[in-house]
Amino acid sequence: MPDLNGKVAVVTGGSSGIGLETYLVMDLYDPVSITHAVEELKRKETRLHIPINNAAASTSSTMLVDGKYEQHMVANHMGPFILINHLVPLLEAAAKDRDADVRIVNLSSTAMNSMLPANFSFNFDSPTCFKNPVTS
Repeated sequence: MPDLNGKVAVVTGGSSGIGLETYLVMDLYDPVSITHAVEELKRKETRLHIPINNAAASTSSTMLVDGKYEQHMVANHMGPFILINHLVPLLEAAAKDRDADVRIVNLSSTAMNSMLPANFSFNFDSPTCFKNPVTS
């Protein structure tokens, strides 16, 4: 395990334990909220070594955010993308450190499997897996 002394990490999705005690409020559904959280982080830190995208939404809702995108796409894909793009200056500053080892960590789960139809068959053995994965 590398020595993490002096390294700065940000973990999204912490709502209990240390995440409840040391936090920045951020709503991944809202780009303005992301921007405000990053601005607050920049006031506290000059570098970031390890952003960990841990927050996620698991929903079958088709409700739209800003009338455009489904909630789960915003929280699981667009929000983290916007966040990391805003964090680039802090990541670049950390990359200039001696023996820098800056990493972006993206976590995922298999929660989406619980929302698939029972007859869903997806086998990655060949490109044909993308053709009719749900049989009628």
